[in-house]
Amino acid sequence: MDDNSSNLDAIEIPTKQRIINAALELFSANGYSETSIRDIAAIVGIRSGSIYAHFSSKEEILWSMLNDYSESTKGYFHIDDLMEILQDSPTVETVYELVIAFPRYLSENAYFSKLFHLVHQEQHRNDMFGNFEVVRCQAGLKYYSMIVETLKKLHVIADNVESSHWSWAILGVMYMQSHLTVIQTRLNLEVDTFEEVAVNVHYLIEMLFKTGKL
Repeated sequence: MDDNSSNLDAIEIPTKQRIINAALELFSANGYSETSIRDIAAIVGIRSGSIYAHFSSKEEILWSMLNDYSESTKGYFHIDDLMEILQDSPTVETVYELVIAFPRYLSENAYFSKLFHLVHQEQHRNDMFGNFEVVRCQAGLKYYSMIVETLKKLHVIADNVESSHWSWAILGVMYMQSHLTVIQTRLNLEVDTFEEVAVNVHYLIEMLFKTGKL
């Protein structure tokens, strides 16, 4: 038997990550305010005091999650990569893929999907993520504006198309969908699938191309 294989199977998740994973599960299910350090410790299977060897407070656990989230999403706002993709193939499908990239990532990544849901859920409850939401909104708006501006420079859509209007329209659809998901979840309703979201986004991009050429 391969001893190395056995050792790999026996590798445990570090306690710090186990704390983050447990906290995310509880925050998502019960809410941030309703979750205590003791609750988190119970899930991890350690004493409450042991958590303080890794985090100074419950809030630090939360912001550690948000930092992970922010680092993970930076790749979606690389200007050089975006310009290269659009210049190679400025089509409805290309733009659609750029816009839908982040929702697709969320649909395929359970950890960040739960964190995304948590942010919107707490936003509804007590606005505790106001600054974080503003920064993320500004980044998204800049990203979508850049797409529309690049399409204008490539003469795919007309120069007189109002970039800010379309940028807000795309961002609005994304945020409306994310908030709708939170509401559906809180009411125990069937949540829209990624495929259903993708249909709406594709329609919006098609409209951009059609109206942008008038």
